Order: sequence, then structure tokens, then C-alpha cells
Amino acid sequence: MIRKLCMLGLLLSQTAVFAGPKPAPAIPTTLRDMIKAPLWPISTPDPTGQKVLYLERVPVVSLEFLAAPALGLAGAQIDPKIWATKRRSIHTNPSILTLDSRQTLPLRVPKDRHVESIRFSPDGRWVVLSLDASDGVEIWLADANNGSARRLEKYYLNDSFVQTPFHWSADSQTVYVATREKSQDAMKASELDGVTIEEAEGTRVPARTYAYLLRTAEDQKLFHKVAQVQLVALEARTLKAKKIGAALPLQSFSLAPQGDSLLLESFAAPYSLAVPAGLFARDIQVLSLKNNSLRKVMQMPLAETVPPEGERKGPRDVRWQLDHPARLLWWEALDEGDPRKKVPHRDRLMTWDWPFTGQAQERLKTEERAAGVNFLPRADQILVRDINPDTHRSRVDFVDLKTDARRRLLDYEITDAYRNPGRFVQAPDAAGRERLVMDQDRLFLAGEGRNPKGEQPFLDAIDVNTGKTTRLFESAADASYVEEFSFMVGRKPGVLALTRQAADMPPNLRFHDLATGQSEAVTQFVDNVPAMTKAKKQPLVYQRKDGITLSGTLYLPHDYVAGTKLPAMVWAYPEEFRSKDVAGQVRVSDKRYSRPSPIGVEWLVTQGYAVLTNAAMPVVGDKETVNNTFVQQIVSNAEAAIDALDQRGVVDRKRVAIGGHSYGAFMTANLLAHSHLFCAGVARSGAYNRSLTPFGFQSERRTFWEAKDFYMMVSPFAEADKIKTPLLLIHGKNDNNPGTSPIQTERMFQAIRGVGGTARLVMLPYESHAYRALENVEVVQSESLDWLNRNCGPIKATADR
Repeated sequence: MIRKLCMLGLLLSQTAVFAGPKPAPAIPTTLRDMIKAPLWPISTPDPTGQKVLYLERVPVVSLEFLAAPALGLAGAQIDPKIWATKRRSIHTNPSILTLDSRQTLPLRVPKDRHVESIRFSPDGRWVVLSLDASDGVEIWLADANNGSARRLEKYYLNDSFVQTPFHWSADSQTVYVATREKSQDAMKASELDGVTIEEAEGTRVPARTYAYLLRTAEDQKLFHKVAQVQLVALEARTLKAKKIGAALPLQSFSLAPQGDSLLLESFAAPYSLAVPAGLFARDIQVLSLKNNSLRKVMQMPLAETVPPEGERKGPRDVRWQLDHPARLLWWEALDEGDPRKKVPHRDRLMTWDWPFTGQAQERLKTEERAAGVNFLPRADQILVRDINPDTHRSRVDFVDLKTDARRRLLDYEITDAYRNPGRFVQAPDAAGRERLVMDQDRLFLAGEGRNPKGEQPFLDAIDVNTGKTTRLFESAADASYVEEFSFMVGRKPGVLALTRQAADMPPNLRFHDLATGQSEAVTQFVDNVPAMTKAKKQPLVYQRKDGITLSGTLYLPHDYVAGTKLPAMVWAYPEEFRSKDVAGQVRVSDKRYSRPSPIGVEWLVTQGYAVLTNAAMPVVGDKETVNNTFVQQIVSNAEAAIDALDQRGVVDRKRVAIGGHSYGAFMTANLLAHSHLFCAGVARSGAYNRSLTPFGFQSERRTFWEAKDFYMMVSPFAEADKIKTPLLLIHGKNDNNPGTSPIQTERMFQAIRGVGGTARLVMLPYESHAYRALENVEVVQSESLDWLNRNCGPIKATADR
């Protein structure tokens, strides 16, 4: 019905019945077919490293699917029919690939039903899955050895607000599930709007502009109802289910290492009207699986007063410490969560043992903001990471909590692509607990291997005693493809599972034997958009006038004739750096699969355009004042990009368009307000009036009242009268991204129209920050192509190019 109504509306809009702009011409059939072409599946290795679960996926969904009713609640959109977060993508038809036999086994669950969550048992024998049905999220248990599957009949899953709905016991015999009973009343919001009353009581609440917040007492009651989770213990062999404890408004749960209790985090009333559920107060409780007794251990306070780029006060990231029967571990801020406070240490790590009486123990402090804890396979040994957002530096320390020994393993700048050491490799242990992979005294680091010539992903071993690294694998520099580490086959560092991709080949799984150096293919996924992937693709490296090296990925039509000057689209997203050296690093490659996302601008190359994507747009400076020169720096970046394209002889510099999404849209509008470099602009899902994001944006931590002149200077809304270049504005009507409310785009269009400028407004039904529905994707592509043809064209090409 939704599709029929949309088509009817489209037909009516093309008649003389209604005055107004006509829709852009439909995109060519060949382009539509490429956007709809099937994608390669997504994969999840099992805990043993012997199997891989694959899920089919679709590149776009239908508008009817996206238009399913949803309730905005505590910062989220909830599907009231199935008690789940609103779906915007579809994954179906799970199958298991056994690596030693290369045999693929379909799991016998209903076909073409969306699979939202999966979880292997620690031994890899079982897979628990959630499948969306018409009136709830079903719970299925599949045997990964033979593909048989059974459904838990009495319960539906409740994944509305709980983080991870499945947790397995260490022996793989029981899975704990977040459920609701099938007989539960339907979720309904009040048909009549209620009175909204809020009051400021002298406490600073510098909340960002969140969407779908609670507004009324009825909203709070509805949230409490929707968040209710009944935990159930499900026996894998018999499918017998047993309720565990009473229903609670649950945010997360996890099984104790000893397996006799659960750590629960439940939302604590009163529920805030100023921040989303993730910042609500939470009760930290321990539920005994022996006698169902529930004990409140501590409370995580409400986080309404967190300053920009700050952290909540009190305990956070509470978890079980592995290798202890019942010890809790968490972080606490020592600076009240305020990054501007000058303190010797920002965080401390705390532990507390059952029965949680007396005082918790401080185990260590970090000079900068703690960013995580990772457990080694050895008892009481962990890695601790902190980050300084002002300098972008991160340090990783090895810590032995038993002896208090502490050694620095890594100290690096997170934005430094050339010297980034990579991420530590983790995998589930025999009990299903996530740990760092370790071989004797060696941990492992997988990195991108960026360098001035492109990228060479790698796998290193690092000695925890000395910090010395040894390279185990590196993608070949002279190959036309790129290979990167995925996981260790059998969870041992002998045979690596790699993914290999090229411009004309999607990622495929391969085995690489470290001892012999031999490699063999495991999967054979093929390119099904050759009209796109045969385009000429190359890195473009150039310089800004102040000497900073910039780069981007240049696409030219496959039949491009040297010397031809094409119209072009430059697509970019600003990034912040502390030094010119790091800002000038090359971050593009021509070795990755060339299929764009459905709304990617790269498709324009099939219509005769040159396209420069990932065009470097660095903004360099110290933390507090870097954005003071935001406008000048992005204009300088844009000038350099056009000069480079012009010098290459591939574009007509008078026919170059600029575009971006989100912060890139903000950049686009600013470039049109402060320069005359482009023939047109395309801005998607952006924010243009920074007085509507008064408590910071991106990494800007100054508030509007601390820097009013700055906020207005970088607001293209305030400069709408200077925008003389035609600007296409696109936005999802249901955008829930903080800072990019749809009103930003609506008011920007009204401003340009009001001062006599040239702009076009396209508001997409049911879309959030990114766009998913085929009908809307076609509108985005057709409107963008038509806008460029009208203002930068014409392209001498046929409709079926």
C-alpha cells in the first residue's frame, strides 16, 4: 500500500494539478540495476576459528519496509509491533561455512526473514539467532554441525534497549536470553498528546540536540514498560526455558566467570527528559542463579551534566574481571568528567569482590581519559589504554594486577596513519570470554599499514616484556589487490584468515600459512557491477598552498580519452589534526573494491563525470582554537583540489561541484558561502546554524556562549545571502543524529530562498541520517545527477550510458 501511495503521489506531482518543482528525471536503468545488485554476504567467525557464519544482505530496502510505524522513545526509534529497535537493513538466510571441509550448510530457519542478532556457543556447536516475525522477534537455536534449527515458542526477544540479548554459559549448555512474553500487551503510545513540563533548577545540563527524547509522564511510563526484560535460561539440547529473576528495565547483563550469577545494569527512575537512555542513571545489581536473590551493588548516576567531550561521574564501564569468581571492575573519573580541568590523573580503575562489602580497591590511575581494558589469557594481566583528545595521543600499558607491575607498550598519535601500530587482536576463549590472543609472551596487532604510496595492511607480534614488534604478515606493495588480517584459523597463530579485495573484486576469504607463506582461496564472491568497477581509479596526491600534502581517490570513466576536460564532483569530509605532518599523510588507495554505497557519488563516473572522493579536507591546529580557521582552511583545501584536477588536465575547472554528507554538508555550504570555486553544491543531512547546536559539535567543546562570534562565523545560515552558487539540500525527515535535525536543512533552504538565492530542497520520507529505501536512493541519485547536469553540464551522454 505504501508503495502504491508513493507512486500515486509521484504521478500526481507530474501533472498540472499541483504547482511546484517537478521531480528530477529518473536515473538510467543501468544505474538502477547496479544499485540494486546483490552484495557479498557479511561474515562472523565462530569462537573456535573453525567455522564462519554468513548472512545475505540487500543493498537497499523498500520504502514500505522503512515506513513501518515507530515510536520515538528515549533517543531511539522502537518498532511497536515487534518490541525492537527500528530496522533499517535486512540480513537473511544464515549459513555455516566449515573451513576444513569448505562445505557450506544452510541453517534451517525461515527464509528471507531478517536476522538481527546471532551468538555462537563457546564450543562452536550452537548458534542462537533472532528472527523478525510479524508480531515479535523470534528466538531460534540452530545446530552448527547439521543446520537443524528449533524455535523457542513461548517467548519473544526484547532488544529495544538491552545491549546484547544473548549470553552463553562457559560449557555451551545454556544460553541466557533477554525476552518478553508473547502474551504481553501491545506497545502503544497515547493517541492524545500530553502536556510537557520541564524546569531548569540552576544546574548546568549542556546536553546536545538529541532526537526522540522523553517529553511527558506518559512517555516515561511507556519507556519503563518497553524496557522491561525477563531473563530466561535456555537449555541448548532440550530447549527448556526457565525464568531468571523478575522483569527489569534492563540495559545490559553478563554472566560471572564462575557462572553462578549475573551482573545486571537496569535503568533507574526518574527517567530524564534531557538525555537519551544511554545517559540515564543505572542500578548495578548482581542476580544469584542459585536462589534468584538480587543485590544492588552500586548506582551509576544520571549523566545530564556531562560537559562537551566529557565523561559521566561515578562508576562507568562496570564489568566482571575475568579469572575471579565474582570481582567487579570499573572506571571512575577523577576530574568530575571535565576534560578542561587540570588534574594529574583523569581516571582510576577500581575493583570490588563479592560480597561487595567494605570499600572498593583502587588499582591504578591514568593520566589521560581511560579508553578501555583488555584481558590477557593469564590471570590478573590486562592492557589499559588512555587517550588525550587535545593531543590525539594514546598510550597502552601492560598491567599485572597481582604484582602491580606496569609497563608501557605503545605511545602513539591516533591520527598518525603512517605510524599507527594497529589494533590488538582479540577472540573468545574456551569459555566464550573475549580476550587478547596470546602466544607465549606475544600479543598481536593488526594494522592498515598506510604509507605515502598507499596501504599495506599487516599483522605484527609484540612482546609484552620488551615491547618489541615482529612483522608476521604484510600485504604485497606491488600487487593489484590488498589483503588484510581477519582472524586466526583454529585460534592459533599458524594459519591466518585474510580477506583479499581489488578494484574489481569484492572481499574474499583466503588462508595464509605463516610457516610456508602459501596462500589459498576459500570463497569466490564475484563483482556484479562491472560497469562501475571498470572505471579508471587512481590516487591523486597534491599540495595545499601552505605545503600540506593532500590526497583523494580519482575516478574517470572507463572510456576516458586523455586530454578531455570533464565536469567533476569533489566529495569530502573535514577532519581535525594537530600537526601539518600528520594532516599531510596519504589516506587513499586504488586497491579496494570500487562498488560504492547506494547513495555514493562514485556512481556519477558511469554518467560521464570525473569524481574525486575522500578528498582530504584537514583542519590543523591546537584543540581549543583549531576551528577558528575552519573556513579559511577548507577553502584552501578546495582550491588545491581544483588546481590538482585542472593540472592533471581531466576537468573543466569551471564545472566542478562540491558535496558532502553530515559534517561534509556543513563544509559544502560554508565553501559556497565563502568562495566562488564551484558550479554547484550537494549537501546531505547537514547542520547549518550552529546556534542550534549550542553545546558543541564534532570535537568543538566551546559552547555558543563562550564563543558566539565563532559559532556565527562558521554558520552558513548566517551567510545565506553570500551563497550565489546553486545548492541542492537533501535530508531524511526522521534524522535522529544529534545536531542534524531536519529543521537545519529546512531553515537553510528558506534562508537561501528568502534572500533570492538558488537552491532545491529534497526531504526524504522515513529516512534517518543515512538513506536506505530504494525509492529514496533513486531520488537522491536522480536529483543529484539532474542538479549537476543543470548547473555544471551538459554531459554528452545517452540515457543508457
